[in-house]
Amino acid sequence: MRFSPLSIVNSALVFVLGLSLYLLGQFLQMRGDLAETTRRLKQIEVAVQKRENADTLVAQECAELGLGGSPVQPCHTTLHHLALTPQRYQGNWVTVQGIYASGFEHSAIYPMPSEPGETWQILDKHSALWVQLGLPDTNSRPVVSVTGRFERGPAGHMGDYFGELIEAKLLSTSEQWKKSTSQ
Repeated sequence: MRFSPLSIVNSALVFVLGLSLYLLGQFLQMRGDLAETTRRLKQIEVAVQKRENADTLVAQECAELGLGGSPVQPCHTTLHHLALTPQRYQGNWVTVQGIYASGFEHSAIYPMPSEPGETWQILDKHSALWVQLGLPDTNSRPVVSVTGRFERGPAGHMGDYFGELIEAKLLSTSEQWKKSTSQ
């Protein structure tokens, strides 16, 4: 059987067209994956920036001062320092301040906004500390000060939190910060 030059050209064009469509589909899928990766990377950068904006005692300073060994003498630190070096705080008693949020399968302290008057539309649980305080679920997001024994994560529901406060005790609470209504 002999092929005519026209049938060979037609076959080659169909093959090239099919390959082009396949490559175009692969390109569009990769472009969508890249957009999703870029979006997630921006979320991570925001979380890192929030963690870097806080300061109080770091683990070494607490150790030098003999703090963190008991609930009577906890290390006063921030969620930022706990998240940055959780291994240094492991098993120590700490006092932290943050925004408390709770609900179904959710009970955590989130970092405070970095700017006065700033509100957050979404609380990022990857920068939050799991804690069970037994406060009633409300739409308000009180600012709390809590002492507990720190255990590094993953912790909480689905292991989404960087750590947990065990034997947590609520020291103070205020209604200074409210959840943004523009969700």
